[in-house]
Amino acid sequence: MFGLSDLEVIEMLLVATIGIILSIIPYVTEKSIIFGVRAPAEFRSTAPVRKAQKTYLIAVLLITALSEVLIFTIIYRYYLLLAVYPLFIVLVAFFAYLPEHYAIAKRKRDERWVERASQTVTAQFVTAETAQFPWVYAVPGLLVLIALFVIGILYYPSIPSTFPTHFGSNGVPNQYSAKSIGSVFLVGFISIATTALMLIIAYAISRTSFRVDNSSRQSMERGEIFRYRMTAMLLIIPVFINTTLLLSSLQIWGVFKLGNYLLPLVLAPVFAMLVLIVVVTYLTGQLGSNIRKPGHHAASDDTAGMKQESMKDDDLYWRGGVVYVNRKDPRWLVPKRFGMGYTLNFGHPGTIALIILPFMIIMVAIFIH
Repeated sequence: MFGLSDLEVIEMLLVATIGIILSIIPYVTEKSIIFGVRAPAEFRSTAPVRKAQKTYLIAVLLITALSEVLIFTIIYRYYLLLAVYPLFIVLVAFFAYLPEHYAIAKRKRDERWVERASQTVTAQFVTAETAQFPWVYAVPGLLVLIALFVIGILYYPSIPSTFPTHFGSNGVPNQYSAKSIGSVFLVGFISIATTALMLIIAYAISRTSFRVDNSSRQSMERGEIFRYRMTAMLLIIPVFINTTLLLSSLQIWGVFKLGNYLLPLVLAPVFAMLVLIVVVTYLTGQLGSNIRKPGHHAASDDTAGMKQESMKDDDLYWRGGVVYVNRKDPRWLVPKRFGMGYTLNFGHPGTIALIILPFMIIMVAIFIH
């Protein structure tokens, strides 16, 4: 394809996927939140708000297009830069979001949205009493994880005393290690840690309460469906990650050699995972805002799992509309203000431990290796 290597094509596809995800965020965010700012109903669809959404969309698409050009002309020469380049796109897109956030926040203050709101809005505080934990979605990922270790144990005697542990994009080994349980099953241990982390987060989300700024019963049902889908998606994500790690292990162990097809095949499950995330995100929306017909996921009793409270202007707990810091909130996971899913409560003591945990896992893996 125009002389591009597999690595460059994959990088361009990855950047395009990330760009699409970032660009649709304003259209999947909870309806009562505009660029990280809580807004009364009558101020959510005004001309300035629609203009801000279009401006952000165009900016992110332009950033994505420019990023693709840079990959094609410059970035492809530096493999290390290619590895971190997608994170750079996210950072640049964030700076497209910030001006819109502060502009909306200023407009809210100057026009006194809260004081001028024509009606009192009640918020439904949905507890975890009616939450379901769809554990069956975790089964495929666990089966792949088990298969990785079963194959590794069976093939262990055939692995040479020194074997390749890292390959270039063309499938040629460029790093070797001495045979040991730690070196042979390093990828498997990473797979265990990743799966465990996803399961823990999924369970935490299923037990996390949240507020919905709408007094209708359907709003609560949408929130219940949102929580269910987020939990299910986190439970099923390990099957994609573990499949990628399994293919990597099979290549390392010499079970088969993928050659020039190594990178596309190993990363194919990751792209499948990203497609799943995009589809679920768009069809669901934050707190179920894009679900038109909720169905019957919530409890039949109109009061089950629900507390009524008046809407509070809680912008002061959100730094830039994205970082949540509230020491009075016992939750360590809360729904995002801008985007889909959940974010950490940086005012909760457990958040520090959760941030440190991945680094500890990496250090242990390096030490074992």
